[in-house]
Amino acid sequence: MNKLFSKSTLLVTGLLLATSTNAAIVNEYWIDQELGYGAYDLINDTGVDIYGFAVGNDTAVEAFDSSGLGWDALIFDEATWNQPYNSEIYGIDTASIGSFNRLFAGYTQAVIYSYNSYYEPVALTAGATATGFEFYTMFLSSPFVTFDINYNMIDQGMATHVSAVPVPASAWLFISGIIGLAGISRRQA
Repeated sequence: MNKLFSKSTLLVTGLLLATSTNAAIVNEYWIDQELGYGAYDLINDTGVDIYGFAVGNDTAVEAFDSSGLGWDALIFDEATWNQPYNSEIYGIDTASIGSFNRLFAGYTQAVIYSYNSYYEPVALTAGATATGFEFYTMFLSSPFVTFDINYNMIDQGMATHVSAVPVPASAWLFISGIIGLAGISRRQA
């Protein structure tokens, strides 16, 4: 019995490790949908520290970082993104991350949340999560890119929209079962 348990535990652990991915995940959600006010959470499931990320968009009017990392939040259009002097003006080397058209094809803007090279770099360490990258009037489910301290791309993907999670039917079934068991135990007593 013990050998069977240990073999099945190894099999399940192996399957979980084989299916896990090392990726950055950007979740997005509305704080007030009517006002177009929302936020991003950045989950660093990569093996390296993340020093910033950018999200493609067309309608951003304002962005700011209330995550506690102290990163800058700037809005770039294609022409501004591709300028080589961004590192001198903004302290962010967007050209090293990659071409705007390649990263955000079909979009006219990108919002970038990043450390500023004029100050001490602050990273989202491997395995950590930061919340509170806020925005006004942006599209949801937009492409994103993450980068390291030298503005080399770490990962890219699509931001995942997360909405309020309703209590699933299984939870209601479980609760009603507990109430039923309590009722049966009272009758037997």
